[in-house]
Amino acid sequence: GALVSVLSVLIIGSFFAASPAFSQPNPTPNLGNANIDTTATGSITLHKYSGENWSEEYPSGKEITPKSGAHTLDRVPFTIKKLALDLSKPEDVAKIADLKCETGTAKSGASTVNFDNNFAANQQTTANGGVAKFENLSVGVYLISEDEAPADLNIVRKAAPFCVMVPTNVSVTGDEAAWLYDVHVYPKNSTTGTEKSVDDSTTPLKEDDIVNWTVTGDVPNGS
Repeated sequence: GALVSVLSVLIIGSFFAASPAFSQPNPTPNLGNANIDTTATGSITLHKYSGENWSEEYPSGKEITPKSGAHTLDRVPFTIKKLALDLSKPEDVAKIADLKCETGTAKSGASTVNFDNNFAANQQTTANGGVAKFENLSVGVYLISEDEAPADLNIVRKAAPFCVMVPTNVSVTGDEAAWLYDVHVYPKNSTTGTEKSVDDSTTPLKEDDIVNWTVTGDVPNGS
């Protein structure tokens, strides 16, 4: 996946930090006059849903509304790390355009982007409707990876690692601010499940009777 802002964290791909400025291939970040408060702190709230078609809205960094019956996933752990990128430095901002994170190692072009050793990696696990929140985050770029979830969740493919920028640039209406410091992201999972039923309408059963068993299973996307 090409670099995008948190705009589309739920899409498996490279850099996700919701910003229309980052939503096209090889974008050129323009943070020079962005009025970002580099002393501020923000948060990343992660919402975990099973499957892909759980909302009609396109992720933008703001909280979005799920469809009725959308299935959330609790007990899924995620780890966050901070990249050693200083958004006040043009040379670091330039690296964002080619930033890819889906392997779990951030790379800008052919160069590896190091992690910030002053930030202690920490893990949060989704709960109370598939939510995990990372708080008190300083301005910067963060890499989030999904860890191993309990086997009974039947997750067949974890969400790819993704990067999120705090703050994220969002489309605004009215008096809303252009930069969102409390960002909402939506990584996806594929899950499987099976159900078994039996047609035992013919009772009592006797030798040589035919009994129909039906097994229904989910088939995840294969890419």
